Amino acid sequence: MQSAREKFRQQGVGLAAISYDSEAILGDFTRRHRIEYPLIADPKSEIIRSYGVLNTEATGFTKGMARPGYFYVTPDGTVKEKFFETAYTDRDTAGSLILKLFPELVEGNGREVVAPYIKLTLAQSDEAVIPGSRFTVATEVALPPDTHVYAPEVKGYKPIQLIVEAS
Repeated sequence: MQSAREKFRQQGVGLAAISYDSEAILGDFTRRHRIEYPLIADPKSEIIRSYGVLNTEATGFTKGMARPGYFYVTPDGTVKEKFFETAYTDRDTAGSLILKLFPELVEGNGREVVAPYIKLTLAQSDEAVIPGSRFTVATEVALPPDTHVYAPEVKGYKPIQLIVEAS
Protein backbone atom coordinates (compact mmCIF):
# COMPACT_ATOMS: atom_id res chain seq x y z
CA MET A 1 0.00 0.00 0.00
CA GLN A 2 2.89 2.33 0.73
CA SER A 3 4.01 2.34 -2.91
CA ALA A 4 0.51 3.37 -4.06
CA ARG A 5 -0.03 5.93 -1.27
CA GLU A 6 0.48 8.94 -3.55
CA LYS A 7 -2.06 7.72 -6.11
CA PHE A 8 -4.63 7.25 -3.34
CA ARG A 9 -3.78 10.70 -1.93
CA GLN A 10 -4.39 12.28 -5.35
CA GLN A 11 -7.93 10.93 -5.15
CA GLY A 12 -8.41 12.35 -1.67
CA VAL A 13 -8.10 8.89 -0.10
CA GLY A 14 -6.13 8.43 3.11
CA LEU A 15 -4.74 5.11 4.25
CA ALA A 16 -4.73 3.45 7.67
CA ALA A 17 -4.21 -0.15 8.70
CA ILE A 18 -5.45 -2.10 11.72
CA SER A 19 -3.51 -5.08 13.00
CA TYR A 20 -3.76 -7.36 16.02
CA ASP A 21 -0.04 -6.76 16.54
CA SER A 22 1.26 -4.65 19.45
CA GLU A 23 2.37 -1.02 19.11
CA ALA A 24 6.01 -2.13 19.44
CA ILE A 25 5.72 -4.64 16.59
CA LEU A 26 3.90 -2.13 14.38
CA GLY A 27 6.46 0.57 15.22
CA ASP A 28 9.29 -1.71 14.15
CA PHE A 29 7.40 -2.72 10.99
CA THR A 30 6.73 0.96 10.18
CA ARG A 31 10.41 1.86 10.51
CA ARG A 32 11.71 -1.15 8.54
CA HIS A 33 9.24 -0.68 5.66
CA ARG A 34 9.12 3.14 5.79
CA ILE A 35 5.34 3.17 6.16
CA GLU A 36 3.99 6.71 6.07
CA TYR A 37 0.35 6.04 6.99
CA PRO A 38 -1.09 5.13 10.41
CA LEU A 39 -0.87 1.55 11.64
CA ILE A 40 -3.34 0.99 14.48
CA ALA A 41 -2.52 -1.62 17.11
CA ASP A 42 -5.48 -3.77 18.17
CA PRO A 43 -3.86 -6.55 20.25
CA LYS A 44 -7.21 -7.66 21.75
CA SER A 45 -8.90 -7.54 18.30
CA GLU A 46 -11.62 -5.22 19.63
CA ILE A 47 -11.68 -2.98 16.55
CA ILE A 48 -11.36 -6.00 14.29
CA ARG A 49 -14.41 -7.59 15.98
CA SER A 50 -16.41 -4.34 15.79
CA TYR A 51 -15.92 -4.28 11.99
CA GLY A 52 -17.01 -7.94 11.76
CA VAL A 53 -13.81 -9.12 10.09
CA LEU A 54 -12.31 -11.35 12.81
CA ASN A 55 -11.14 -14.64 11.34
CA THR A 56 -12.80 -16.96 13.88
CA GLU A 57 -11.25 -20.06 12.27
CA ALA A 58 -7.69 -18.79 12.81
CA THR A 59 -5.56 -20.69 15.31
CA GLY A 60 -1.98 -20.50 16.58
CA PHE A 61 -0.07 -17.35 15.74
CA THR A 62 -2.92 -16.11 13.50
CA LYS A 63 -5.56 -16.26 16.25
CA GLY A 64 -7.11 -12.81 16.64
CA MET A 65 -6.15 -11.85 13.09
CA ALA A 66 -8.62 -10.12 10.81
CA ARG A 67 -9.57 -11.51 7.45
CA PRO A 68 -7.27 -9.77 4.97
CA GLY A 69 -8.89 -6.95 3.12
CA TYR A 70 -9.75 -3.33 2.73
CA PHE A 71 -12.63 -0.97 3.41
CA TYR A 72 -13.09 2.11 1.23
CA VAL A 73 -14.75 4.62 3.57
CA THR A 74 -15.97 8.05 2.46
CA PRO A 75 -15.18 11.15 4.56
CA ASP A 76 -18.67 11.01 6.09
CA GLY A 77 -18.01 7.46 7.35
CA THR A 78 -19.98 5.55 4.72
CA VAL A 79 -18.43 2.20 3.72
CA LYS A 80 -18.49 2.47 -0.07
CA GLU A 81 -16.62 -0.73 -0.98
CA LYS A 82 -15.25 -3.83 0.79
CA PHE A 83 -12.55 -6.13 -0.53
CA PHE A 84 -11.96 -9.16 1.71
CA GLU A 85 -10.49 -12.64 1.32
CA THR A 86 -10.62 -15.74 3.51
CA ALA A 87 -6.89 -16.41 3.91
CA TYR A 88 -4.32 -13.91 5.18
CA THR A 89 -1.96 -15.04 2.41
CA ASP A 90 -4.40 -13.93 -0.33
CA ARG A 91 -5.18 -10.25 -0.86
CA ASP A 92 -5.70 -7.59 -3.50
CA THR A 93 -2.62 -5.66 -4.52
CA ALA A 94 -2.69 -1.87 -4.15
CA GLY A 95 -2.64 -1.61 -7.95
CA SER A 96 -5.70 -3.86 -8.16
CA LEU A 97 -7.58 -1.68 -5.68
CA ILE A 98 -6.66 1.46 -7.63
CA LEU A 99 -7.86 -0.12 -10.88
CA LYS A 100 -11.16 -1.22 -9.27
CA LEU A 101 -11.84 2.08 -7.49
CA PHE A 102 -10.26 4.60 -9.88
CA PRO A 103 -9.77 3.04 -13.33
CA GLU A 104 -8.99 6.47 -14.78
CA LEU A 105 -5.68 6.46 -12.86
CA VAL A 106 -4.26 3.45 -14.67
CA GLU A 107 -2.00 4.75 -17.41
CA GLY A 108 0.50 3.32 -19.81
CA ASN A 109 0.15 -0.39 -19.08
CA GLY A 110 -2.66 -1.07 -21.56
CA ARG A 111 -2.12 -2.92 -24.81
CA GLU A 112 -4.32 -2.44 -27.85
CA VAL A 113 -5.44 -5.54 -29.73
CA VAL A 114 -5.99 -5.05 -33.46
CA ALA A 115 -9.48 -6.15 -34.42
CA PRO A 116 -11.86 -5.16 -37.23
CA TYR A 117 -14.78 -2.86 -36.32
CA ILE A 118 -13.78 -2.61 -32.67
CA LYS A 119 -11.10 -1.08 -30.46
CA LEU A 120 -9.99 -3.48 -27.75
CA THR A 121 -7.55 -2.43 -25.02
CA LEU A 122 -6.25 -4.83 -22.36
CA ALA A 123 -4.79 -3.62 -19.05
CA GLN A 124 -3.57 -5.13 -15.80
CA SER A 125 -3.25 -3.64 -12.35
CA ASP A 126 0.32 -4.77 -11.66
CA GLU A 127 3.37 -5.59 -13.75
CA ALA A 128 4.58 -8.20 -11.24
CA VAL A 129 2.82 -10.07 -8.45
CA ILE A 130 3.80 -12.64 -5.83
CA PRO A 131 1.94 -15.83 -4.91
CA GLY A 132 -1.27 -14.98 -3.06
CA SER A 133 -1.63 -11.58 -4.71
CA ARG A 134 -5.01 -10.78 -6.23
CA PHE A 135 -4.59 -8.54 -9.24
CA THR A 136 -7.04 -7.21 -11.82
CA VAL A 137 -7.15 -7.67 -15.57
CA ALA A 138 -9.39 -5.23 -17.45
CA THR A 139 -10.73 -5.08 -20.99
CA GLU A 140 -11.98 -1.85 -22.54
CA VAL A 141 -14.11 -2.20 -25.65
CA ALA A 142 -14.81 0.85 -27.83
CA LEU A 143 -17.09 0.76 -30.84
CA PRO A 144 -17.10 3.13 -33.82
CA PRO A 145 -19.92 5.72 -33.89
CA ASP A 146 -23.37 4.36 -34.82
CA THR A 147 -22.33 0.79 -34.03
CA HIS A 148 -23.99 -1.49 -31.52
CA VAL A 149 -23.52 -5.16 -30.60
CA TYR A 150 -25.60 -8.07 -29.38
CA ALA A 151 -24.92 -10.77 -26.81
CA PRO A 152 -24.59 -14.42 -27.91
CA GLU A 153 -28.16 -15.34 -26.80
CA VAL A 154 -29.88 -12.73 -29.02
CA LYS A 155 -31.62 -14.26 -32.06
CA GLY A 156 -31.76 -12.75 -35.54
CA TYR A 157 -28.54 -10.76 -35.22
CA LYS A 158 -24.85 -11.56 -35.44
CA PRO A 159 -23.67 -11.67 -31.79
CA ILE A 160 -20.18 -10.98 -30.49
CA GLN A 161 -18.42 -12.93 -27.82
CA LEU A 162 -15.25 -12.27 -25.80
CA ILE A 163 -13.41 -15.49 -25.04
CA VAL A 164 -10.49 -15.50 -22.59
CA GLU A 165 -8.38 -18.62 -22.92
CA ALA A 166 -6.41 -19.93 -19.95
CA SER A 167 -2.65 -19.78 -20.41
